Amino acid sequence: MRHEYLKLVPENISVTFTDIHFSKRTGESITVHLERPNENGFDIAEYVLPVCYCKK
Repeated sequence: MRHEYLKLVPENISVTFTDIHFSKRTGESITVHLERPNENGFDIAEYVLPVCYCKK
């Protein structure tokens, strides 16, 4: 499930995060999604925290 964290108004960027996920390999983590609308849809970035891995 995604939870809204904040919206950066001038840049129109939405920041959401997932519930805590547990993996035997990586331990506990969350995924943070950043979305910004553009002419063709959205610019998207996804990061896995706390390891700061950029998924997308």
